[in-house]
Order: sequence, then C-alpha cells, then structure tokens
Amino acid sequence: MGNGVLAFAEQREGKFRKVAIEAVSEGKRLADKLGAELDAAVVGSGVQDIAASLGAYGATKVYVVDDPALKDYTPHGYTKALCRIVKETQPSILLMGCTSMGRDLGPRVAARLATGIAPDCTALEIDADGRLLMTRPMFAGRAI
Repeated sequence: MGNGVLAFAEQREGKFRKVAIEAVSEGKRLADKLGAELDAAVVGSGVQDIAASLGAYGATKVYVVDDPALKDYTPHGYTKALCRIVKETQPSILLMGCTSMGRDLGPRVAARLATGIAPDCTALEIDADGRLLMTRPMFAGRAI
C-alpha cells in the first residue's frame, strides 16, 4: 500500500483552476480519514511561485515540475512529469479533476504506472478497513 494521497493541481497560465482546489480539498479529507498526509503535484512553466498556496487547502508537501517546455499541456510531457512525482511519492490514492486535461492525462498515467483508474466519480469515501470506495454513475446515470 502506498503513502497517503497525492492531488494533481491543474493550472493554466500560472493560475490554479477551480478543479485543482477541489482535488486538493477532497484529498485532504481522504488523507485525514486515512491518518495520512496529503501531497500535491503541480506541473507547468512558471508555477513555482503559486505552488505554496496549496498549503492553505491542506497540502503538506507540494511537488513541482517547472519547465519552460511544459508551458502548454502536452500529453507526453505532463505524463512523464506526473509519473516521476508518483514514483517518488508512492501515494495510495492519486486524485485529478475530470477536465479535458484530466481525462487525457489520467489514463496515460494509469497505463504507464500499470494501475487502475476510476473516472467520473461522484463520491469518494474511506471504509473501515482504509480502502477507497468510489461511486461512479454508469449507463447514462441509470446505475451507480
């Protein structure tokens, strides 16, 4: 089992998107239930200065990959950067928003790390055994 929770904090042009704060806040809630720490990951160019602001939402550590080549989202560059952070931190849970970037990046990271992925979750909980329970609608919302 991994070490705590890692939230991917999506940004555009050096500003966090609303989904980044949601992922970090939800990650903090889950980490608290696990008795673990929440870390955050920020990837981009010129993002070093905004990274520390995630502490206000519960991030204990913020891992930053700040490179001019990552100014704009590229699947290869962001996948490589986020996988490097995941390999370093070994989280038991990785959270990212369900945005166009998250929908592209999430499966790539999961494939590269040979792990599962649960997209489009509407609720996340930790059970009595410390396992992550994910609620996900299926069949156009006809099944949960």
